[in-house]
Amino acid sequence: MKDWALLEVNKFDDLHELPLQSGVYIVVNKDDEIIYVGKAANLRSRWWAAKVGKTDHPSYNDSTYRGWYSQKSIYWKPHKMLDYLLDQECSLKYKLVDKLAATCLELDLINELSPSHNVRTC
Repeated sequence: MKDWALLEVNKFDDLHELPLQSGVYIVVNKDDEIIYVGKAANLRSRWWAAKVGKTDHPSYNDSTYRGWYSQKSIYWKPHKMLDYLLDQECSLKYKLVDKLAATCLELDLINELSPSHNVRTC
């Protein structure tokens, strides 16, 4: 994937390196498989939501809470998957594009790559 920046995420503070701009991101596992594609109006704040303490998260006290994944949510939210990202030695690739281009690119990539953790909508 040409023109994509790579961010190795070994600890939470590595997310400071993400830009405060809109774009598309890809989560790549240690076997170099693309497992998730997403978009954000602000890449850093999309992931920085993980800074909120788990006890502050609405589903924390819910019996279905599973760390990065909630049975009540059909979406794989970045703030829920950060622990998984760190545990599984995943990395992020991202590309800065405007919001409209990010929406189109995200959909194209999901349809082309069929990542295992994206919800299929079309």
